[in-house]
Amino acid sequence: MTDPQSSTAAPADPMDRFILLCKNANDKPYEIRAVIHQALSHDTVYNGFAELLALPSVQKLKKTGNNNNSDREPSLRTLELFAYGTYLDFIQAKEDTYLPLTSKQIHKLKKLSIISLVQRSTNPVPIDNDANESDSMGRSNTVPYASLLHELGMNDRRELEDLLIECIYANIISGKLDQQKNCFLLSPTGTGMFCNMVSRDVKLDVDLPTMISRLEAWESQSLSVLNALKQSGLHSASGRQKVEEEWSKVEEKISEMNMKGDRGSGGGVAALASAGGVAVGVMDMDLGMGLMDSHHAKSSPVGHYAQRDRKTKRSRGGLGFERGLRG
Repeated sequence: MTDPQSSTAAPADPMDRFILLCKNANDKPYEIRAVIHQALSHDTVYNGFAELLALPSVQKLKKTGNNNNSDREPSLRTLELFAYGTYLDFIQAKEDTYLPLTSKQIHKLKKLSIISLVQRSTNPVPIDNDANESDSMGRSNTVPYASLLHELGMNDRRELEDLLIECIYANIISGKLDQQKNCFLLSPTGTGMFCNMVSRDVKLDVDLPTMISRLEAWESQSLSVLNALKQSGLHSASGRQKVEEEWSKVEEKISEMNMKGDRGSGGGVAALASAGGVAVGVMDMDLGMGLMDSHHAKSSPVGHYAQRDRKTKRSRGGLGFERGLRG
């Protein structure tokens, strides 16, 4: 039988190669069992066991064997264990339920169990614990050592930490050890998840409803944020419109003043004084709302004065209409 780890014609992904080999070994149960054994032992394969299990050639193992359960059920159940189960399921099961596992396969199953525990921790939970241990959606960002030790059948904390460090360096999970609080602290990411990690196989009847529920919750939150942004945009647009209307009045007053022509005449001085009064009012409103940008301030006819303080306005270089009134 072709070795899936050395075949040059096979697909690059190891699980794809195992699936291809099982398809080609349709009526060869011993070859299929050998492929299953290799898949369970492969260092980089942590998912895809459910897809392998669903192959018709693998399902035919149910009809083979020398007696009722001795030669057929353990292979399929062991695939299910590596697809969905944990090491705790393995040690609590009756004898002969699963295939005898090598030390390498047991070590891999413990890594898969860690992934499952991390995934459970990042699922939404009631927000009744410390703020440092959950986010606004109620997802925990810690996995207690006690839970890990129980699930992995360990008693030695140092052994657990060595396994967690191995998982981190293998990019199976991301986080750090918190020896003070005796927990594994998950690393936050930019995607809203607490931890970049390898995913396990999805059990449709169990995991799919949970996924749908989480997507619906995300949709609801997204719509709430969108509505809040729309309301904020409408409020900002309304404030901007009011400011622009006041500036239009200022520009109209200045145009009216320019049409008068004579700066010393009573009409011109009154128009300019009126424009100045409107401008000062608009400046106060505009600065208070924080809506006027520096470009508008520089380009507006009276924007130059909006950047001066009261002392500057009353100086010789201040508003010209003040000197006209005094003269």
